[in-house]
Amino acid sequence: MKFAIDYPEQTVKLILMAPAVQVTFVTPAPSEGSKHLFGYYRGTGASPEKMRAFLSTLVYDQAMVTDELVQQRYEISAEPKTVEWTKKMFSNPGRFEELWASWTKIPQKTLLLWGRDDRVTPLERALFMVQSLPNAELHVVSKCGHWVMIEHPQLFNRLCLEFLDR
Repeated sequence: MKFAIDYPEQTVKLILMAPAVQVTFVTPAPSEGSKHLFGYYRGTGASPEKMRAFLSTLVYDQAMVTDELVQQRYEISAEPKTVEWTKKMFSNPGRFEELWASWTKIPQKTLLLWGRDDRVTPLERALFMVQSLPNAELHVVSKCGHWVMIEHPQLFNRLCLEFLDR
């Protein structure tokens, strides 16, 4: 979104999968998933238990949160480069721009993909986006959390390809 705002002539179309929109009217903020994400390294630090709790907020189908997935994601999160990058990224919350204030500068066609049951970026934020962006279309997927591309990969790919082909 930032690139499209700053370089509109270099942006043809946008595909956004439940981006981190911080505008909320009804749902609590931060969201359940955001609380897990922001608290992951705090306190006792990263752990497989914290990773499982976070991953469970990303998907509708809890069977997807396997021991193997938890271990894989935990190991990546514990790598020194990952820890360093994450601490740097989240150490300055004021660095996040309120991009929604500039959305009217995005004339490009925009595809929004959202899981109806998203516990990280709740659906109300999708409704705000589709009403605010000048040329947006929204596809909401039922029985789906934050990871549309993981929980419904065939639908996700089909929607993206059809959108790009238009």
